[in-house]
Amino acid sequence: MHRFLQLFGDFVDFTYGVWDRVVLRGYYERLQRPANIVYFFRDICGISPITPEILACRTQRYRKWVEGYAAARGIALVSAPKGARKEKFVLPYYRRFRGDEGVVVILKSMEQSRTFVSYEPRHPPPSGEGYRIIRNAPGKQFLHYYFYILDPVMGPMCLRVGTYLPFSVNCYFNGHSFLAQQLRRLSPKFPALAASFTR
Repeated sequence: MHRFLQLFGDFVDFTYGVWDRVVLRGYYERLQRPANIVYFFRDICGISPITPEILACRTQRYRKWVEGYAAARGIALVSAPKGARKEKFVLPYYRRFRGDEGVVVILKSMEQSRTFVSYEPRHPPPSGEGYRIIRNAPGKQFLHYYFYILDPVMGPMCLRVGTYLPFSVNCYFNGHSFLAQQLRRLSPKFPALAASFTR
């Protein structure tokens, strides 16, 4: 927690005793607006028009990379069951995990999130054929990966990564897991009850 204050103390205007659930949101600032998407594909990649297939091409490459990463390391890549709590579903994978740190399991889940869509305008502009409009789409459903990780400092944590532009990332961890990791260093067999500890 002292390290947290060193890094973020200037931004904290409240007091706290211990972390509970913490969510960190990560994003690439230059892929957040339609104009940025157009600039990236047209001016950086030299691609025009920016069709739905072009928007999806990075998605296919990323999914292939994740599948290869999981297969090469023997990490289970499974679909999240409908209606089940993900944290509860992954518990057996944590119990079977033999390492001190690393990716324990990767869940696939179809979820809604903000992304971009490409479509032809109703009335083509004078610039001619191939012109397309790129706009925000706040509630589109697409594949997300949940990387469940055992971290040596924070304990069990999760990274949620969208597989479609703008590839946003959420990191989930909590304070009681951090405290549990510290206690295990002092006593490997200390008793823990859910989100509480006993003496």
